[in-house]
Amino acid sequence: MNHSERDQLNGTPESTSDMLNRHKTEKKELQGTIQKLKKNAQSCKKKKKEALEEIAKLEADLKKRHEIELADSACNQEKSALSANEAVDDKLATLSLSDDTPTTLEDKNNLSQKITKVSRAAKRRAKKEDAAQQREAELQKEREFQLLNSPRSIEARLMTKLIKERNLSVTEVQPDGNCMYSALSLQLEGSKSMENLRNLASDYMLEHKNDFLPFLTDPESGNQLDESAFLDYCHKVASTPAWGGQPELRALSQVLKRKIEVLQAEGAPMVLGEEFGGEALLLAYYRHSFSLGEHYNSLHRKPTESPLALS
Repeated sequence: MNHSERDQLNGTPESTSDMLNRHKTEKKELQGTIQKLKKNAQSCKKKKKEALEEIAKLEADLKKRHEIELADSACNQEKSALSANEAVDDKLATLSLSDDTPTTLEDKNNLSQKITKVSRAAKRRAKKEDAAQQREAELQKEREFQLLNSPRSIEARLMTKLIKERNLSVTEVQPDGNCMYSALSLQLEGSKSMENLRNLASDYMLEHKNDFLPFLTDPESGNQLDESAFLDYCHKVASTPAWGGQPELRALSQVLKRKIEVLQAEGAPMVLGEEFGGEALLLAYYRHSFSLGEHYNSLHRKPTESPLALS
């Protein structure tokens, strides 16, 4: 039974300092045993060989036992440090014990200093991690605040409220440049396709050039379109996914002889073709809610329950 095993039976754990002193004593005792073995084997080659083998075994066994005890001691120190909220660096758990196993007071002090440095480094890392997590939480709150108060979010809330107050429902259309015509096609229950509506708007604008030309400008220069540019504009209305706006809505209200009402988050609804009777075609206009910019969706009236249904 070795010294460490006796300590475990007695319930008194051996300190690192005592262990290192014992290791030093055991090495000295082993050196004395080795000298005796060598002296007794001098007169016989066979005994000399056997003595060398036994010496090698004794040295290896002692070295291995010391390494195991030191590893156990380091592990126990790590657990003790963790229990006192002094996290020990992971490297300590994997500290490899080589031929330079501490045996002197100086080596022991170096090991103690290393453990202290590792503990302090672990505390600094933990503090940095806590600060980084706190900063990330603050940034997340800021992002959520910005998102909640962005023009897109504000517009979405106002539109939702307005649509609810009007007892309407929304049908989404693709934001592909054809949204206004597609939304109107849904309003007309498919009696006019998106392509039909584009052609109707283009033809009406060409036939009533003087009603539209003064209000159309070049998006880059801001100058009023000349006749050549106006013809190109009308061609794009009919044959490309050019975005449609108020001029095209005005033309279509005249062609279809229908009132068109466009709800928007800010400001009063835009109404075109007020001279026409009947229910208006309803569109929702968004300035900020879609990545491609301005957008239209189709609005539909919800059916109202009759008094008989409620009774």
